[in-house]
Amino acid sequence: MTNRAEALANDIAQLVTLPTIYFEVKRVIDSPNSSLADLAKALSMDPALSAKLLRIVNSPFYAQSRPVETITRAVSMLGTHQIHDLTLAASVSSTFAKIPADKMDVATFWKGCVFRAEAVKTLAAQCGLREKERFFIQGLLSDLGHMVLYLKAPAEALQALHVAEAGAEPLHIAERRLLNCDYAQVGSAMLKAWGLPGAIHIPIANQLEPEEGAPHTMDAALLNIAGALAWAEHHGSDPVAGVVKQAWEITSLRPEDMSELMAEVRIGAHQMSEILNGFLSKAA
Repeated sequence: MTNRAEALANDIAQLVTLPTIYFEVKRVIDSPNSSLADLAKALSMDPALSAKLLRIVNSPFYAQSRPVETITRAVSMLGTHQIHDLTLAASVSSTFAKIPADKMDVATFWKGCVFRAEAVKTLAAQCGLREKERFFIQGLLSDLGHMVLYLKAPAEALQALHVAEAGAEPLHIAERRLLNCDYAQVGSAMLKAWGLPGAIHIPIANQLEPEEGAPHTMDAALLNIAGALAWAEHHGSDPVAGVVKQAWEITSLRPEDMSELMAEVRIGAHQMSEILNGFLSKAA
């Protein structure tokens, strides 16, 4: 299964790469000698991305008393971690922005990804975990494998979806039967091929079987629950039906709390979708 996932991901990786701006931003952030001014200078090389970041910091979410007009101030507000994650999200989005509409509704796809991201961030907070930016980006990218599947094997991917929606099999089981891999494996392989760190691609690879995701079993378990909540939100089904037993054991979260938590996630996802409107569904 892993070989099939890697083959699909590598095939895409040879055709589409992350924009240069992402690697430049990452280089600056990773350098111990870089300053926030250096990061702002790097971002300024991409006017479209800079404009989107400025629009985010000027959104009602940040409630600034006066407009933020410079990318330097935006960087100081957001911090390096959030700048990295937003740049990565915009870069991934722009890479896949030209998927034909007959293969995937990209705007709807990203809306579902934002729900996953908000869900995993909220779940992490319930567990007392503080690194919300890390969890948000994991959630946002956790369904990326479906982008690859709908590009490289659309007929089989769609057939698997129909099987899952009919209740015959869980989606990933249908995908493994029809494609010899699942979306989690493919998404992880794609991120790994792009050189992203294991803290992102390992939990995504193991979100369906989180006990296999050491040393990131907690992250993988949170992604498992978030994915089930996102499926339930889109299909109107039981929010805990798709959660594996190990995810409850690893996180110590309770199934009976998920309905109430869903309402909180729904509000947060709506707010975040408003903030990121146009940031994810269109090329940077």
